[in-house]
Amino acid sequence: MARVAIIGGGVAGISAALEAAGRGASVTLFESLPHLGGRAAGIGRLDTGRHLVLSCYHSFISLLRRLDSLSTVRLNPIQFTALDQGHCRTLPFKIGGYSGPWTAGANILLREFISPLQRPRAIAALTRSLVAAPKEPTDNVLGGDRVIRRFRQTGGTTVADIFSRFDWPPELVKRLGHPLALAIGNAAPEQLSAGLFLAALARVFRDPNPRAGWVPGEEFGAVLSEPAMTVLPKRGVELRLGEGIQWIEGVDGAWRVISGHMERFDRVVVTVPPARLSLLSEVPDARPLRALKEHYSGHAILTLRARVYGPVAVAGPIAETESPYGMWFREWHPDGGIMLERVVSNLDNQAEVDGDLARLAFAQHAHRWFGVRIDEDAITVRYFPDATMTIGPGMHRPALRQASGLYYASDISATGLPATLESAARAGRLAGKLAATD
Repeated sequence: MARVAIIGGGVAGISAALEAAGRGASVTLFESLPHLGGRAAGIGRLDTGRHLVLSCYHSFISLLRRLDSLSTVRLNPIQFTALDQGHCRTLPFKIGGYSGPWTAGANILLREFISPLQRPRAIAALTRSLVAAPKEPTDNVLGGDRVIRRFRQTGGTTVADIFSRFDWPPELVKRLGHPLALAIGNAAPEQLSAGLFLAALARVFRDPNPRAGWVPGEEFGAVLSEPAMTVLPKRGVELRLGEGIQWIEGVDGAWRVISGHMERFDRVVVTVPPARLSLLSEVPDARPLRALKEHYSGHAILTLRARVYGPVAVAGPIAETESPYGMWFREWHPDGGIMLERVVSNLDNQAEVDGDLARLAFAQHAHRWFGVRIDEDAITVRYFPDATMTIGPGMHRPALRQASGLYYASDISATGLPATLESAARAGRLAGKLAATD
């Protein structure tokens, strides 16, 4: 029986622990926080990412099924809305029993999204984009061979490049292209790899059941943390909460994990973000992995939230068509009313945020776009440095096998999507399988 250490109790760590334990390994999971869920636990709720690609979170949804918590997430037919010059332009991806690229194309034709003369050109551009979408990497490619420890580049061009190459009409770029890039990649078109964008766009358009989802209210851990705390011990996983790892080192064909004390394991699965990969400083083979800290740049997120009342429909995501391309989300508040939130991503970590000005803009936009009045004092402003990473053009993603018995699984090491819960869930599942069977 392989003795496996899993470092990190986020989505990837939970997924890896379930898979390895299910394949007969003896699993110990280390998490420095007092609860599971990692960054996905959010502040008082599950952070689903809530991008358009939630429609294609197949691995993550499978994980929630294994945790018996999928019913906690509300799933509705996906509806994408772009805020364009004060108008909310909506593009459903499913109408009745119809979905997929033909439905999306028909909506572009039928709705006043762009001018009638530009609609045929727009559909042709979208068709070319879908046909050119890259294939998702296979599990074998993701796993790697320990020699080539990175599995592929994320593409050599940006999303802005493909708008020109595939002849997207300017109207479509402004009213759909820019917001779609934000909704899929959490980044501006100039910072997002074209390959990632096309793969994610194809997944959303071709999904037979396109859906958006969120956790009702502010139920901390109800989807991920609490179910994992119950299910993992039942599967034989030993949980070490509040026990951070100082470093890892190889010795005599095995691995030494040092926290408050030292333990020996046959295999180690590391699921921490690049900023914490210094814990592998004693592993020569992990030098390319540690270099991720240099190449994957972190960006800040600004969030503004308020509880509002009035006839505000619940739908999303909603993307702005003008810089800085904020995303809006509307959710039912557990105590009544609506939770209205704006998220501005890809801010510089050194950016200075004027909270009063941000509140004023939030209140003005909420009134202009949604018809609701908000007291500025009731608006909560939060600024999170290094909250997201830009997986940009030309960057290499790490393979899971880094050395004999050492695996790296995170939200940047799987799928053709950007750094997402889907990538974390798939990478964790595969790393758990490899750790138990290699």
